[in-house]
Amino acid sequence: MASVPALPGHALFLLLLQIALIVAVARLLSEVMKRIGQPAVLGELMAGILLGPSLFGWLWPHGFVAIFPAEALQVHLLEVVAWIGMVLLLLLTGLETDVRLLRHLGRSAATSSGLGMAIPFASGFVLGLFVPDTYHGEGASRILFALFLATSMAISAMPVIAKILMDLDLTKRNIGIVILSAGVVDDTTGWLVLSLIAGVAGAKSGVVLKFLSTLMLTAVFLAACYFVVYPFARWLFRVIDDRARTRDADLAVIVIIAFVLSAVTEKIGIHAVFGAFVAGCILRQVRIRPATLHRLEALSVAVFAPVFFGLVGLKVDLHTLDSPKMLLIVLAVAIGGKLIGCTWGGLLGKMTFWESLSIAVAMNARGAMELVVALIGLTLGIIGPSMYAIIVLMAIITSFIAPLLLRLTMLKVKMSPDEQARLASESQRGLFDPNRVKAMIPTAGGPNALSAARIAASLVRGDTPILLLYVQSAGVSIFRRVWHRLRPDQAGKNLQEHFDQIKAYADEKQARVDVRRATDADPVGYIVREAEHGFDLLLIGAGLKNPLRSGVTTQLLEHAPCHVAIVRARGAVQDAKQILVATNGSYFSRAAVELAILYAEKVQGTVTVLYSMEEEPDGEEERGPSVLEEGFRRMMATTLLTTLSPLVTKTTAKVNVIVRASDQPTPPVIAEARSGLYQMLVVGAENRQVQHRLSVGYDVERMVAEVPCTVIVVVPKIEMGGHG
Repeated sequence: MASVPALPGHALFLLLLQIALIVAVARLLSEVMKRIGQPAVLGELMAGILLGPSLFGWLWPHGFVAIFPAEALQVHLLEVVAWIGMVLLLLLTGLETDVRLLRHLGRSAATSSGLGMAIPFASGFVLGLFVPDTYHGEGASRILFALFLATSMAISAMPVIAKILMDLDLTKRNIGIVILSAGVVDDTTGWLVLSLIAGVAGAKSGVVLKFLSTLMLTAVFLAACYFVVYPFARWLFRVIDDRARTRDADLAVIVIIAFVLSAVTEKIGIHAVFGAFVAGCILRQVRIRPATLHRLEALSVAVFAPVFFGLVGLKVDLHTLDSPKMLLIVLAVAIGGKLIGCTWGGLLGKMTFWESLSIAVAMNARGAMELVVALIGLTLGIIGPSMYAIIVLMAIITSFIAPLLLRLTMLKVKMSPDEQARLASESQRGLFDPNRVKAMIPTAGGPNALSAARIAASLVRGDTPILLLYVQSAGVSIFRRVWHRLRPDQAGKNLQEHFDQIKAYADEKQARVDVRRATDADPVGYIVREAEHGFDLLLIGAGLKNPLRSGVTTQLLEHAPCHVAIVRARGAVQDAKQILVATNGSYFSRAAVELAILYAEKVQGTVTVLYSMEEEPDGEEERGPSVLEEGFRRMMATTLLTTLSPLVTKTTAKVNVIVRASDQPTPPVIAEARSGLYQMLVVGAENRQVQHRLSVGYDVERMVAEVPCTVIVVVPKIEMGGHG
């Protein structure tokens, strides 16, 4: 390999200084925007312009040249970091774009999106045919310039729109769903058209042939992504979830897939950003841990995206604008085209005028996506510096006015009774995903683990495997080895027979089981690290001597990153058709109710929820409750139960509610469980550890000790914000 000159130290010094300055100004202005009720991305958009020749270079030319010299090496260094930011930004955009919405695209979203793209595109194309040549890039044909301007008019910024809807709490509203659906169509179509334009931009001759070739390559790329990359990604992330030991392995794979697809699209001539966007859309359909997405977003938004916006601003010189006339014309066509197209489309889709106008206002936000479009056009030589500055300003202005106007138009949009009912039923999310529960069972071969495994087989859904994990302690002292020989226990004995029994249970339920054996100096730490791989539930067999107070149970409850269920079995290992659940209306009771319902759905059982009242009305203990009073109590309990968990109204399992007074010597749950009607009791509990001693409350400990049926103690992980 030929000798390559080392990177000059001064060039590296300037690069680090540039990044630090850009990120600092971007974060400062983002904070200002958030404080005045605007999206933070607007601050990042403005940061680049303020640091560019428009302000910083104008106020202090020598300082600007010293920090941002126009040397090729220095510019290219910053461009490399900025292009990484652009790729990550489009990856995040794809991750926020649910292409599955296209399958169920309603008439309102289809017509709003269709006309909202067609009219701005047509008006932008007509405008491009009459724009003076001074706004064109060097050597760009008028047709290519017009097509590019039309695309910039038609495209919207899905991330900005999504953030505006979240800020205004509209993501669950009907109007919000229509806006998101229309945004998916706009983004997907816009980037596809832009990739085709980028593909033919470099062709000096044979433009038609180049266009057809680019179109064919794009179709081949999309087909390969659907039939090869998507199945491979699903398999790979399942393997990483189950097998990876290194931290952030899934984050590394996300970046690798995005960069590879970006490199492929850049190579075939349809631009790197399209590959990143497609990668995001693919990975959106793959189950990725929320924590991983948060880390990716934090790194991209905090560092790389501001550098990209800074580069955009550095290339903008507002002093090149001869007059505001062209800026006003472009703004009028861009805003007017979206307003007319989306409003007209919404009316054709049987929406009201104010609903249609709200869609049009939201879809006008161009945001960061317009900056990507502008930089691509400038880099390819399709547009000149003046038109580049106009498009950047259009992105800022439309993103600034969209949330302001949407607040006003939404005041006129009323919720229908059906929408109110739907929002009420969706107001709370379940602690468990009813379509997927990923469960792990740490086991040393004990009998309670057998029941835990049978319960797990009735909780999992689809092809999600149950992980059976046996961790043998490494580095055991000689004294402990001799002690275990003199006083042998059952831990680790007959493991293969134990695993075979569990697999047989799983086969009955058509569930899949993965078995893993490991040796570690810290077995509990190993289990906790494994549970961080996207597990929702840790099922632990209760200790034989101290069911709720063994050292392993205490440590797991303290450090587990997910919900924990402790199982103490009574009787033969079999399905429980009659399940009793204790509730007092607390968050912890909610976990017990939901787990019982998910289990009952699989075994076709019945859930009886017992609500304990703190006290009886005066004199009722003597004469007994009247029919009216009993009906009122049942109605109250049912109302509390449905408020506690939305699964109650959606489940296919039969759910009964009974009410008992709690002022008796024997707790009503224990008394009911002793009736012999139930095979399982599920109770929620809080981990009240005091000085490293596990405590879930005296009543719960008494239930585990005295109830004659299998008991599951569910201890939910409160810190898991994703579960509501």
